[in-house]
Amino acid sequence: MKFSESLRGVIDLRRGRAVHAVAGQRSVYREAVVDECELGSTLDIVRRYQRLGLSSVYVADLDAILDNAPNVGLLSEIVELVPDVWIDAGGAAAGLAMQFGESQVRFVLPTECVATVDQWSQLCQVIGGGERVVLGLDLAGVQVRTSAEVNRAACVDELINAALSWIEAAVTHGVASVLALDLQHVGRMQGPGIAQTCAHLVNRWPRLQWASGGGVRDADDVRCLLDAGCTSVLVGTALHRNETAKRMRVGGSGYC
Repeated sequence: MKFSESLRGVIDLRRGRAVHAVAGQRSVYREAVVDECELGSTLDIVRRYQRLGLSSVYVADLDAILDNAPNVGLLSEIVELVPDVWIDAGGAAAGLAMQFGESQVRFVLPTECVATVDQWSQLCQVIGGGERVVLGLDLAGVQVRTSAEVNRAACVDELINAALSWIEAAVTHGVASVLALDLQHVGRMQGPGIAQTCAHLVNRWPRLQWASGGGVRDADDVRCLLDAGCTSVLVGTALHRNETAKRMRVGGSGYC
């Protein structure tokens, strides 16, 4: 199996430019510095991912999430270039879903963008549920994050209980994919600290398709998440520089 087939390239948008996300500290995000790309150029980064053999991307549109002002034109250009696009636009996803009609775009609906499971269900229903939606399970350690609070889970068993209502809502709407992320690990190149948590989640709900990422440095880190049961891994920072991209075993010739 080509190693690149398990990777989903990450792009974070802010004020219409690609930025480097670090640990969810959105106020300090700066334009992404990526080898062979113009500073902050989203489409340059998309083309770089394609040269590395990736055919899937995840786009977090922070303008949509924070200001309800999605980058519709830019997102449309990405969709024209890439056959498999996941978009996280927070609550603005409902409007975007109408813009993209019956395209292959899938919308990540994160727990962090709503206060309750009922609100998530309503948003999911507006978009159409099923394959159009990915449940974004936002975590802080073993706690589930929402727009209202972080639950008080203190161990993995409590996390499973806290996640249960979200998973049940997703399944009810025909959603079969879940993206589990802990923003504290994003962009820090310190390894996938969420791997063990993913293993517990996958063990509890093995029929769902799980994705994760954050902190991935090299092919071994990708393998760690795949071994935990994830079917795809989000990678951004490690693909931005030629030196670290080589450690990902990408470029069309790497196999795992």
